[in-house]
Amino acid sequence: MTTPTLSIVICTANRADALAAALASIARARMPGVGTELLVVDNGSTDHTRAVVEAAQATMPLPLRYLHEPRRGLGNARNCGLFAARGEIIAHTDDDCLVAEDWIERILGNLAAAPEIDFLSGRADLHDPADLPVSIMTSDQPAVMGPRDMPYHVVIGCNMAFRRRVAERIGGWDPRFGAGAPLRAAEEIDFAYRASRAGFRVVYRPDVVVRHHHGRRGVEQVLNLRQGYAYAGGALLMKHMLAGDGLAARYFAWSIIHMLGRVPARTEEDALPGGGRLRLRPFLGGAWRFLWQGRRLPGPPPPSSIAGAGAQAGPAFTGPASDAKWPLAGRTHETS
Repeated sequence: MTTPTLSIVICTANRADALAAALASIARARMPGVGTELLVVDNGSTDHTRAVVEAAQATMPLPLRYLHEPRRGLGNARNCGLFAARGEIIAHTDDDCLVAEDWIERILGNLAAAPEIDFLSGRADLHDPADLPVSIMTSDQPAVMGPRDMPYHVVIGCNMAFRRRVAERIGGWDPRFGAGAPLRAAEEIDFAYRASRAGFRVVYRPDVVVRHHHGRRGVEQVLNLRQGYAYAGGALLMKHMLAGDGLAARYFAWSIIHMLGRVPARTEEDALPGGGRLRLRPFLGGAWRFLWQGRRLPGPPPPSSIAGAGAQAGPAFTGPASDAKWPLAGRTHETS
């Protein structure tokens, strides 16, 4: 079986020093004997991010390209990477993560061994034990997202990979969601949920490992993070309820019951400050924000804009042309 080509995408915004460590971890990873590329999408940084990438280009053992996405929001940044990526497999890690030395091998190995897997997420451990246990996924058991599941306990955005055919069927990332976007977070949950509802197989594999160096150690930081997640979660479920998704409606009701304290905590993270009733108000606020404003904002780029996009990627690639349905960023700058 031929191992598919891999594109690794890191989206970043004003985290130049953390990005340097992330790039160094990829440089230390064992490289497969197939075509692999690395794309860094700079989402409007004002620090020395570009200089960090240019310095890394000199020593990186695989092609490294710098892309500039001026439109704020992680969904926009992920779409920039998606349009530029040449690989049949597109992997994402974050600018504050360090990948394991076998990370690339494990992604390709899992997907080569199981062609039925379309979307794969992996383990995210704490890099620093002084950080609070948020934005991690530490189960040591493989899992499959079922037809009646949400991706919350299967997918984490700092460690995931999917086959290009997924985006060619469901479209790109929803730019309304994600850090820096109006709806704050959950762009990876939306993408994985849409993939699952379209019939794609979404799995969790604990042998695909990154270490997350998020740096959150204070109660106020955790509270703000979890309320942001709740806000995005309410918006996400409202989006799919308005599209007639009965499963999303059931999860909306279940989430309210959970936040009222009628369902026990499942994980150490569930028991941290910012759970329960403290999340209910932002959850309902996010749902209302989508109902009031979110559905009038541009949604994901359509499948027609994804098919063949990677074939256009080259030294001067700027993404597919804009259209009235989903206007792309005005310009994407690239250096390699």
